[in-house]
Amino acid sequence: MKTSISVTLLALGAAVAAYPAGTGVSRRNCVPGALVCNGKGMFALCDLDYQTTWMHVAEGTNCVCDGADCTIAEVTGDDRPSMDTASHQAPGPSALSSTLSTTYPDPPQKTVPSVPEMKPVAKPQSKAEVKPEVKPEVKPEIKPEVKPEVKPETKPETTPKPVLFRPNRPQPQPSPPSSSPTPSSTTSSSIAPGPTGSDSAGPDSGSGSGSGSGSAPGKAYIKTFSGTGDRSQGWPSKSEWVDFESMWSNNLDDTIRKSCASFQQENNSEQESAAVKKAIQSVSKSSGIDSRFILAILMQESAGCVRAPTTNYGVTNPGLMQSHNGDNSCFNVKPCPEEKILGMVKDGVLGTSSGDGLQQLLAKAGQDDSKFYKAARMYNSGSIASTGILQDGIATHCYASDIANRLLGWSAGLGTCNYK
Repeated sequence: MKTSISVTLLALGAAVAAYPAGTGVSRRNCVPGALVCNGKGMFALCDLDYQTTWMHVAEGTNCVCDGADCTIAEVTGDDRPSMDTASHQAPGPSALSSTLSTTYPDPPQKTVPSVPEMKPVAKPQSKAEVKPEVKPEVKPEIKPEVKPEVKPETKPETTPKPVLFRPNRPQPQPSPPSSSPTPSSTTSSSIAPGPTGSDSAGPDSGSGSGSGSGSAPGKAYIKTFSGTGDRSQGWPSKSEWVDFESMWSNNLDDTIRKSCASFQQENNSEQESAAVKKAIQSVSKSSGIDSRFILAILMQESAGCVRAPTTNYGVTNPGLMQSHNGDNSCFNVKPCPEEKILGMVKDGVLGTSSGDGLQQLLAKAGQDDSKFYKAARMYNSGSIASTGILQDGIATHCYASDIANRLLGWSAGLGTCNYK
């Protein structure tokens, strides 16, 4: 029993040491310290900023979940974790006595073959020989059968581990942002207001499609925004957002075309990426939600990868928009059908039967332009902290600031959001 637990502990340690962190995805309802599975072969741990870093499990282990509780377990002959069955944890008296009888087959007096189980007890002559080998091995294996020893050794594996990932925080922090690789485009740290024209056709017109040619270069992360999302605190108004065509073109070049590689999936085909753009514009038109806001959330959640994995922190979040228990996903599906891509965008914007989408959250967030940043924070964490400060509370503290930067044209390089 102790041997299998030690192997499991060593396997998880080896997995962390051997595999570099993959790009994570911002998730809602992320519980700090929780271990989550991506199939049997990958696992991640939510760090203090509620982001995940996917890693492969070590050879000979699987990532397994029981409801919302997940752990790394050794693979046995029947491909089930060795900790799940008591029969694998501690051999019973019959197995022990038959081992002893084969190891010491020369008792002089006892000739009764039907009582091999009693030999270790009734064999005083073998005491001197058995004591050195049997005592140390029998005691530890019979004691753990009383399961209090098993639980303390298995459970702590899932809680203290987030500390190991803290040094790696700079890479996962922008999570979806980090999936914005440095492009060939020129980067700039200055804020350049986007065109206003048709992109600001009204607070809820949602067209935001613009007539931009997409020639404006993608920008580096502009600044960290803090506070309640109000214009008086420096948050951008809609008139400062870039036009949709420029925003789409820069994200396509800088991120979308190569985003799936970070999830160990095949990158989008040109047809799949075109279907994503078409779905955003279609749902924007039918819902009245600005297409630029939809694109910003989609980039933050999945970096535009049509094969983004489904995460689960008690609620499943699938697809391009990581929707609330949505029905649409193309994880491990190639090619991704156009109707699935449209379904993923609809689930995130219009909501699902079990959770709000951007449309419902914007309605709750108010009337001025700050509603976009508030709705974004609620989409990430489910609610805004009682302080009203968007970087306070649970989940991804930089989420609203990242969305503001995306709407101003950020598509190049990693995010540099930092709250001290």
